[in-house]
Amino acid sequence: MHAGAFGACLMADPKRVADCVAEMRAAVAVPVTVKMRIGIIEGGAGAPVRARLGQYDETDYERLVAFTVAVSAAGCSLFIVHARQAVLGGLSPKENREVPPLRPEIVQRLTRQFPSLQFVLNGGLRTVPQAQEALTWSSGVMLGREAYHRPYVITELHQQLFDDGWQRPSERSLLERMARYAVRETAAGEPLNAITRHMFGLYAGQAGARAFRARLAEGSRKSGAAADFFLY
Repeated sequence: MHAGAFGACLMADPKRVADCVAEMRAAVAVPVTVKMRIGIIEGGAGAPVRARLGQYDETDYERLVAFTVAVSAAGCSLFIVHARQAVLGGLSPKENREVPPLRPEIVQRLTRQFPSLQFVLNGGLRTVPQAQEALTWSSGVMLGREAYHRPYVITELHQQLFDDGWQRPSERSLLERMARYAVRETAAGEPLNAITRHMFGLYAGQAGARAFRARLAEGSRKSGAAADFFLY
């Protein structure tokens, strides 16, 4: 395998992915899952990739089907599908997460064609109603950036899907847990801002959220800042 052969570019080599799945299946007792795109667009220097983003034809879908057939035959029965094509050259990684159009209908078409397999929808899901609609036809949903920037969306979704009376912990209790974690990790040499920068979304959507983020950003850079400064 040549350098850089990882991620979405592996969709161009279904046999290699199938071989990897088969080897992992033989080595572990847990299920082996595959996260993929709905296809790839070969870019490169001078390639008009942006002009091709609006196109998705039967040839693209047939390639996706061939990949799914090969990998499922190797023992994968659950696919997490980011419902965008990946552009190999011509877009940055950040652009690849945002620029190619979302096409959840392609994932839905896969679920109809392969009823014995499970497909989890990923990409662009930001609200509970969006997730609930997707769950009417998919096996599950995956929330990435939205859950990172607004973690309580997971709480909202849980409370809508499960009538179990669960209540999320308070912000204060979460901060206390993070303080204990920060004290332990900074003592082991972890930079304080490497911890606090992942806490920015704690108060997302609430009054004072901006001030809280500023406090974390500024406080973690101060010389001699206590690991639990954000508690006070």
